[in-house]
Amino acid sequence: MNNDAKNKQCQICHSYLFDAEDDIVVCPECGAPHHRDCWQTVGKCGLEHLHGTDEQYKPQTQDPLENENESPESSQVKTCKKCGKAAENPDAHFCPHCGIPYDITPHIFTMGGMPLMFDPLGGIHPKTEIEGIPAKTMGKFVAMSPNRFIPRFVKMSKDSKTSWNWAAFLFPSAWSLSKKMDISGILYLILAVASKLCFIPFNMQVSLLGDTSEMTYQAIAQLISSNIGHFSAMSVLLCFIGFLLFIIPRIYCGMRGEWAYRNHCIDKIKKINRGEIGKGLETEEAFIKYGGVGLFRMLLGLLGESYLPSLLAMLIL
Repeated sequence: MNNDAKNKQCQICHSYLFDAEDDIVVCPECGAPHHRDCWQTVGKCGLEHLHGTDEQYKPQTQDPLENENESPESSQVKTCKKCGKAAENPDAHFCPHCGIPYDITPHIFTMGGMPLMFDPLGGIHPKTEIEGIPAKTMGKFVAMSPNRFIPRFVKMSKDSKTSWNWAAFLFPSAWSLSKKMDISGILYLILAVASKLCFIPFNMQVSLLGDTSEMTYQAIAQLISSNIGHFSAMSVLLCFIGFLLFIIPRIYCGMRGEWAYRNHCIDKIKKINRGEIGKGLETEEAFIKYGGVGLFRMLLGLLGESYLPSLLAMLIL
């Protein structure tokens, strides 16, 4: 690393350049330091708009973060690459201000020409183990949104096994199938179909009360309450059972779906490593086959829950 860039900020990602392994590029026009990856991503100096003006970058002869009377203890203070703030504890692994690990350089992406920082593991160190599996390996298996799931998986290893996932709550079958948890997805699909079938006797008796196609939900509710004596006890009971079959699996999947997904990932990765599944495939190929997101599975879950009850009702009736 160029010593002149020590404790200077990259003018694109604004990380502080002070690690020996940082690859530095200096603007030939103004001398502003950049990470090489940042320069190559944007393709120009981060301060190009200031070139030739009074505000053009001027290299400093003394680092603003250095103390003239720096002691050996202060030289060990860690400075965050993202926010530039120092940690009081020299043994700290994570920035106490923004939570980013000290030994990770955020990934750089661009949107509309502007650089964006993104950590695919959500601030978790790649070597952090989840039931013996490195977070980096788990992230590769998850593939889709690892920055959301990996921190939650780590937290579940130490803390509560519950979380909340709206997609899992609203579409438990499709969500589970998309994560390639086929047994859970099929079970949720069966419960969803059974739930809708339980409503059929009640709905048929509602239709006998009159045409409800153009009525509001409030009007239908008033119609049912004023004619509740015309409904059989069995149809009301089935309607109640159908409601339970509808809401309980959704609440359970919303709260414990990510815990089940964590265990699914751990089980599949360990089986791949032991050679029990994915034989003849490279590790990356096995991860693609058994991990990631199955969009076709998700589509089957959505279509099955929407149309399968009607098809079964036609066969039954």
